[in-house]
Amino acid sequence: MTLRISQVDDERGQTTLKIEGDFYSADVQMLENLCRDLQKKETLVIDLTGITFLDEKSAQVLRRLKSQPNIRLAGLRLFTEKMLEQAED
Repeated sequence: MTLRISQVDDERGQTTLKIEGDFYSADVQMLENLCRDLQKKETLVIDLTGITFLDEKSAQVLRRLKSQPNIRLAGLRLFTEKMLEQAED
């Protein structure tokens, strides 16, 4: 399954990026660029509910994004949480 990223803006100024599918290292740059552009808004939420797979490199990027101000990860499933815990910075 290919990666799909959808942007949802709400009336409170919060932007959510819904990530769906398999998240490989080849997709990392695209997500980082989107986050850099959108982080200027109030809050950026990255919804990981739809992730079916992620590799080590993509887990590292998510872990790094999670530590940035105004970025929050949502929809973490057990597999995704464990991958983030094991990812090295």
